[in-house]
Amino acid sequence: MIISPSKELQQIQNLNVTAFPNLVTLTIEGMGLTGSIPTEISKLTNLTYLALSNNHLQEYDTSLSCFDRIAGSIPLEFSNLTQLKKLILYNNSLMGSIPSTLDRLKNLLNLNLGSNKLEEDLTYLFHVLIGGSIPLELGNLTQLEVLSLNNNSVMGSIPSSLGQLKNLCYLILDSNKLEGIPSSLSQLKNLLNLNLGSNKLEGSIPLELGNLTQVEVLSLNNNLVIGSIPPSLGSIPSTWGILKNLLNLNLGSNKLEGSMPIELGNLTQLEVLSIVNNLVTGSIPPSVGQLKNLCYLILDSNKLEGSIPSTLGQLKNLLNLNVGSNKLDGSKPLELGNLTQLKVLSLNNNSVTGSIPPSLGQLKNLCYLILDSNKLDYLRESDISLSCFDQIVGSIPFLLGQLKNLLNLNLDSNKLEGSIPIINQF
Repeated sequence: MIISPSKELQQIQNLNVTAFPNLVTLTIEGMGLTGSIPTEISKLTNLTYLALSNNHLQEYDTSLSCFDRIAGSIPLEFSNLTQLKKLILYNNSLMGSIPSTLDRLKNLLNLNLGSNKLEEDLTYLFHVLIGGSIPLELGNLTQLEVLSLNNNSVMGSIPSSLGQLKNLCYLILDSNKLEGIPSSLSQLKNLLNLNLGSNKLEGSIPLELGNLTQVEVLSLNNNLVIGSIPPSLGSIPSTWGILKNLLNLNLGSNKLEGSMPIELGNLTQLEVLSIVNNLVTGSIPPSVGQLKNLCYLILDSNKLEGSIPSTLGQLKNLLNLNVGSNKLDGSKPLELGNLTQLKVLSLNNNSVTGSIPPSLGQLKNLCYLILDSNKLDYLRESDISLSCFDQIVGSIPFLLGQLKNLLNLNLDSNKLEGSIPIINQF
């Protein structure tokens, strides 16, 4: 049963669900409905699919003196829907805790409670602190394939019991207030997507995460994770391949230190590698040039040293190369001119020296070229790619017009002279 928008159905309480006792599917999505979820839905014991996403369920009037129904915004009675396979309450205004009784839904494959206000502190409303965390009992939902609680205010530790969800493919817990990464998550052998970004996770990355051999997306960005990047994330033992399916590795905005392990070059399916805004030191390993499918290499705002490896010129699918705000030195490798798909090249705020290689003129798709705050010395007539250079002298070459897709050109704080050529004249 799919409900369509109507003027009569502005509040979900106006829906008489008991008139359809044998209902198997109930979909009421994107209608802007308000009010509490009616407990009468729990009487539809044949339901296998319940989707109430993209509404405004459980909105409240702050002028009221009684908020009894807010704390139970996900009805406890939903535990009676034992045939349910999918429970989708995404993007509403639900508050309160996640009922531990949901563990009775043994057939559940997909539980999506994302983008609500679960576990939000309601002290300012009725002087009751709603605390707690992810219920341990969710580990009993052994058929679960999707668990999404993202973008709420869930706090506390991630329960180790989630390691029992052997069929889980997607664990989406980002944008909460969670703490700690349990090593038991390494038991989720079928996991494809692990997103723990934007929480309050502390401590080091468990070495055991290297056992997630099917994982395609691993996001731990914007936390307080410390320590070094485990080599196990990239190593391939002779007996089995570690993370051989990984497409997206996002470790940005943490407190990671140490060097980039050379084993990262073994993640040959990788399309996104982001270690932005950490404390990573050492050089960029030449093995990164083995990542033939890489589209985004985001390493800015670290403490990387040494020269830019020429092997990066092998990344023919690269769209964005950002190594700005590090301690890189040496000249720019000529091989960067081989990155013909590149749209963003950012090397700013380093100690890169020498002239700008003419090979950068081959980057016909380049939109942003950011090289400011380096030690570049002069601009030759053959140099046709420039932006934000330090202490450059000479004239602006007319061949600059070859960069037809260039969107941003900044030539301030230099010693250039002569007229400005007509851009995109070719």
